[in-house]
Amino acid sequence: MVLFALWVCLLVANAKPAAAEDFVVVAHKDLGVNTVTSAELESIFLGKMSTWSSGEKVTIAILDEDATLEKFLAKYVHKTASQFNNYWKQMVFTGKAGMPDTFKTPAEIISFVGSHPGAISFVPAAAASGAVKTLTVN
Repeated sequence: MVLFALWVCLLVANAKPAAAEDFVVVAHKDLGVNTVTSAELESIFLGKMSTWSSGEKVTIAILDEDATLEKFLAKYVHKTASQFNNYWKQMVFTGKAGMPDTFKTPAEIISFVGSHPGAISFVPAAAASGAVKTLTVN
């Protein structure tokens, strides 16, 4: 019994917060930005911020309906996937913007972001690669 209690304590002590490791924000390697704020992410993914400070066009890419999308949207955009999709449909309908590029897999996101200057997205943390830059979110 004592060994079991010790084992449980060790597991709890070594546990990492799941939310901190679920996904990362990625951008094109040449983007002159290394950090973004939560407010900037919301503005970017709602189409309100369309250019970077360098003048480059912001291009967003999103994962098509999955848990990573739901977690990212809840944390930074404060919308469900359905609300986000409806928001962008309204943007298109009113002529304010085009729908974001959507992809089925993290590998497709990495490929797209890596080949489009100004691109930004999010992927599961384990999917991040050297083909893109991982941004710090403040």
